[in-house]
Amino acid sequence: MRLLLRPVLLRTARIPLASPARLGNFPARMQEISAIFYQPLMELAYQAASVHRRFHKPAEVQLCTLMNIKTGGCSEDCSYCAQSTRYQKGTGLEAKRVETVESVLEAARIAKENGSTRFCMGAAWRDMRGRKNSLRNIKDMVSGVRGMGMEVCVTLGMIDEEQAKELKEAGLTAYNHNVDTSREFYPSIISTRSYDERLKTLGHVRDAGINVCSGGILGLGETSEDRIGLLHTVATLPSHPESFPVNALVPIKGTPLGDRKPIEFSSMLRTIAAARIIMPATIIRIAAGRKTMAEEQQAMCFMAGANAIFTGEKMLTTECNGWDEDAAMFGRWGLEPMKSFQKSSASAGDKLGSLAILILSPSSSAHSGGSSNSRRFDSLATMNRLSLSGTKFRRLFTRQTLLIALALCMVWFLGLQFRGDISEQWTELGNQLPDLRTPPKRMPTHNVLPPLTERVLCHGPRGHLLGKSPDDDLVEREVDGPYPTPWAGNYEEMGLDLTMMSVNQRYGPYGFGEDSEHYKRQKVDWASVDWGQLQNDCFERNRNRFPLSASRFDDTRVAKPRFTFRHFAKIPEIRHWHEFEPSRRTAIVVRAWRGYDYQPEDMFYLRSLIAETALKGGAEYQVILLVDMKDYEGYDNNIFASEEAYKKGLQDAGVPPEFQSIALLWDVRLLKSWYPRIEEHRTMWQVFQPMQLLALYYPEFDHFWQVEMDMRFLGDAGKFLDRMTTTARNEPRKQALERSSFWHMIAETGDYGEFFRAVDTANEGGSHAWGPMRVREIQPIGPEPPVADPRNDTFQWGVGEEADAITTSFCMDANKPNEWVFKEWIYGLKSGVRTPRFYCPPAIMRGSRTLFLAIHQAQLEYGIRVPSEATLPSFALWHGLKLSFPQHPVFHRDRDDVQNRRGWWRGGPRASTTGVGPDNSAHPRGYGLSFWWESDWAKHVFYEWYGRKLDQNAPRPWLINDWDGQLWAPNILLHPVKHQK
Repeated sequence: MRLLLRPVLLRTARIPLASPARLGNFPARMQEISAIFYQPLMELAYQAASVHRRFHKPAEVQLCTLMNIKTGGCSEDCSYCAQSTRYQKGTGLEAKRVETVESVLEAARIAKENGSTRFCMGAAWRDMRGRKNSLRNIKDMVSGVRGMGMEVCVTLGMIDEEQAKELKEAGLTAYNHNVDTSREFYPSIISTRSYDERLKTLGHVRDAGINVCSGGILGLGETSEDRIGLLHTVATLPSHPESFPVNALVPIKGTPLGDRKPIEFSSMLRTIAAARIIMPATIIRIAAGRKTMAEEQQAMCFMAGANAIFTGEKMLTTECNGWDEDAAMFGRWGLEPMKSFQKSSASAGDKLGSLAILILSPSSSAHSGGSSNSRRFDSLATMNRLSLSGTKFRRLFTRQTLLIALALCMVWFLGLQFRGDISEQWTELGNQLPDLRTPPKRMPTHNVLPPLTERVLCHGPRGHLLGKSPDDDLVEREVDGPYPTPWAGNYEEMGLDLTMMSVNQRYGPYGFGEDSEHYKRQKVDWASVDWGQLQNDCFERNRNRFPLSASRFDDTRVAKPRFTFRHFAKIPEIRHWHEFEPSRRTAIVVRAWRGYDYQPEDMFYLRSLIAETALKGGAEYQVILLVDMKDYEGYDNNIFASEEAYKKGLQDAGVPPEFQSIALLWDVRLLKSWYPRIEEHRTMWQVFQPMQLLALYYPEFDHFWQVEMDMRFLGDAGKFLDRMTTTARNEPRKQALERSSFWHMIAETGDYGEFFRAVDTANEGGSHAWGPMRVREIQPIGPEPPVADPRNDTFQWGVGEEADAITTSFCMDANKPNEWVFKEWIYGLKSGVRTPRFYCPPAIMRGSRTLFLAIHQAQLEYGIRVPSEATLPSFALWHGLKLSFPQHPVFHRDRDDVQNRRGWWRGGPRASTTGVGPDNSAHPRGYGLSFWWESDWAKHVFYEWYGRKLDQNAPRPWLINDWDGQLWAPNILLHPVKHQK
């Protein structure tokens, strides 16, 4: 239905510029817009001000800041734009690379501090085809800005449906794509992109659920009819745009329109006022050219309906009014900034009062979407039908029907009681009997933290600042040609670099090859290096980046160890998530043991891990060496009996001198004192118990990565873990479990977007883990979902929030048919093996302090335990905490073995009857995988690349390339890589 808007106060006889003959050439709605537009300016402004006050709070104006994240180099020929390569010689504007995520987020932070509530990012591109890496970075920018509590808008040229959906999933508020002018005048300004292509992009944006921001530029040489045509285009979209930017041309020397005279202010005001009447609920933004407007002229625009401005240092390549200048203007005119996500609006009564100004009449000329007003009055027209329906509905609830229902419930309740444990039957139906325990404090529904400021460079083992020292730098090589396609996982979705390194380039900074005469790097006396001190020095250089809750790590050779037996503990036995403020730091805990044989490759691994995560990561990471003293194998020194005993333990542990300052000791005696209700404490069964105590005693860390000595990062370890963290952070909570229960295999399902949609289809838009998975003994601490039905969530909840559990492999349902050897090992839960559990081997995972403290409490108080590889995912799901499996690349020895691959795929999401993993968990053995708990191939890949072939009769692993006499390997994580003689 189309709405024809006729202002009651309109005096059509006084329209001076539109003859009846000329009006007859316009479509009917064009006539209406013309009648509004050509009113006397004072009358038009008055009517617009009246409409504005009905639909908006007139004193509220939104402050927006626009940043040019990609300057110049555009292939388009827009006659007004300095960023086109066609005019570069005349404008002198040089193309620049895309801004880094960190620099953009810093700019957004500054904008927010200055009062801006919407942050916009513009890139000089025609479209986004072939820009997957750039799109990934932009999504990080979007989620980061959204995490600050700001609205976020981008303008990237033309985008397709999939790109729009990705931006929506990243948290994008609005997409700007101006139509610029009327359809008729448009070819005079641009020839490289059609008008319909612009409208098509707006359709993709709208279909993805992103707010449309589309306006135009005045002063291009257009006529008043062209401005009417511009208004007609945006007003007859399927729905009015969320915002309508009005730009005044800023002529730039060197462009075809560089000598244009400025647009008259009356034309600017007339366009704004007409737009306000035609699109009453839309935000109208004064954009480019405001710098040339007097303050009184800006005030007239605000009165006539403009309620947003761009402020800050610059608008793309043109000058912009500054924050201080605008703040002063707001004070003089009694204006106030509009809050984010809170568009100013009048009361419902005032909105209905706008009928006094507008006569709305239906037209048979169909316009499928209608406007927001049509929907408003259509809803009023259905009130009688709703009230009749309500009467019929209330007749169902008579006294007799309620008594019958109550009797049926009693019969059912007694029947279950005779059949067995009523609580278990009730639980199976998804309900809980009343819990008389004091409920714990639940986490907030939304918990997005602002990004940290830029990392400060730190000194490495050579005494030089990392990033400015070639001797400490990795040398990564991009591949000329196709990069290996993963058997499972995805480089693009993870954002990992498509690079390769030889062993010299990978481990050369850490001492590999230093005995060779060809070694060109500065040599290091590694025995004198103190990695703990280097990490603490790095923390001090970055201290201002972190909250006060962050602190240095104690060197237990000097400071008294924090670990103590339970009965000697000077800290509370139970600690809760809400007792601690975020520190924004993560502990990387490497598991070792007394008597471990540290080989040269282990030393390279540890050195690289510390340098690339803690030192290059601006102290966001702290590497800790957690040493099992193996008292269960006859070691009789009770290390926690005294400080002397602990120091003797440090000597007995066999830790190399350079790592002794980051070593923490533990033994089973310690675990037994804290968890007496649990009879098994060995690593195979309870690998996370020492991590639980780390969270209890070292709460200055928000998260704890558990990694192993038999892992190998063939690329930059810091970048790898950063991308794992970022991917998990950007994942929505909805269907996170379901996506984690399948491996994404490109050969079977295509790109990650196809995989994402297949999982959604298999689950019919719902989710099995929407809030806590109810287990009677667990009092959940996770947040309440924002909506009761997950089908009503648009994959927004959880985006930008840190994951509480990050796994490194896919998860399996323990209650489906499977060959899991630990499936019967579950204690402390009355529902036993029927309890919902998920296991994700291997147990190389990251857990939050919140999750580890919750597990600690359950084990201490109730003795609840499941095997190691099920502990983090199961407890996270029981508590309703965020779980994520970032699908890092995994390769297979037999890359062409389709039958083996499909044995793991098992039909994928489309063949799953539940939508949570394949119906049968049985799969082929994982000997040939590059990352899997039982892999035999990972060590062959590593040692071949390392220069030590294990099997002289075996062919070289296909992943490794021989270039320039060196062996090169891709950017992957290998596990396990056991010692080989």
